[in-house]
Amino acid sequence: MRVAIVEDDKQQQETVVRLLKENISNLEIVGIADSVQKAIPLLSRNEFDLALLDVMIKGGTSLDALEKVIDINFQIVFTTSYDSFAIKAFELSATDYLLKPLDEVAFINALSKVKKKYSQEVSQKRLEILLSNFNGDVGIHDKIAFPDQSSLIFVDPKEIIRCESDNNYTHVHTKGKKLVLSKTLKIVEEMLAGKGFFRVHNRALINLSCIESISKSASGAVTMSDGSEVAISRRKKEEFMKLIKNF
Repeated sequence: MRVAIVEDDKQQQETVVRLLKENISNLEIVGIADSVQKAIPLLSRNEFDLALLDVMIKGGTSLDALEKVIDINFQIVFTTSYDSFAIKAFELSATDYLLKPLDEVAFINALSKVKKKYSQEVSQKRLEILLSNFNGDVGIHDKIAFPDQSSLIFVDPKEIIRCESDNNYTHVHTKGKKLVLSKTLKIVEEMLAGKGFFRVHNRALINLSCIESISKSASGAVTMSDGSEVAISRRKKEEFMKLIKNF
C-alpha cells in the first residue's frame, strides 16, 4: 500500500511512520510534506492509496491543499488536535478521523478500515477490467460493464459522449441517459482505454467521435454532440490537436 503523509511535527512524523511500518507489510511511503505549499504537489500526484493528513500545518490546513487536488482517488485519514474539524472530514468522505495525541489502538483500527476498503477496491477493479475485456459469446462483448450498487450496467462505448469527474464519482453522459458511478474518472478512463476516448483535462474524458466542433480560441474548448462545451487544458491541447489530425 502506498501512503502519503502530511504532518508538520517531526516527532509526529516519526510516530506515524513507525505505526505504518508495524501494521502494513507492503508499505511504500511516497512522500512526506509539512506545509500547504509542499502538500499540494504531493497530493496532486495521485500515486498512492492513502493520505494521512494533519489538519493544521504550516501555511494553513491540509484542507486548503485538498481543495487544489482535482481528482481525489485515494483514502483519507485526518489527524488533529481539534475535533471541530470532524464535520468537514466527513463531508470529504474521509475513511477515519483521529485526535491527537495519537492513540495506537485507534490508529490500528483506522488502518484496518483502510486496508479493508483497499482490498475491496483492488478486487473490484480487477473485476471491472475482466468484464470490460470480456469477449464471450453472450452478445455483450462490445460493451463495457459498469457496476452500480446492485447490478452491472452494460454500455456500448460508442453511446458514451463524455465522462465528468466529481471527486470519487464519475458522471457518464450517454446518448440516452446519465449514469453516476462510484468510481474515479481515472478508473473509468482505464476501462475505456483503446475505445477512442481522450482526457482533455483532469475533470473530463470525451469520446472523440462525439465532437461537433473545436473552438479556435486561445483557451480551447470542444462542443460535444449533446451540446455541452468541454474545456481543454493547456498542457493537453497540443497532444489533443495532434490526435485529432490523425483520428
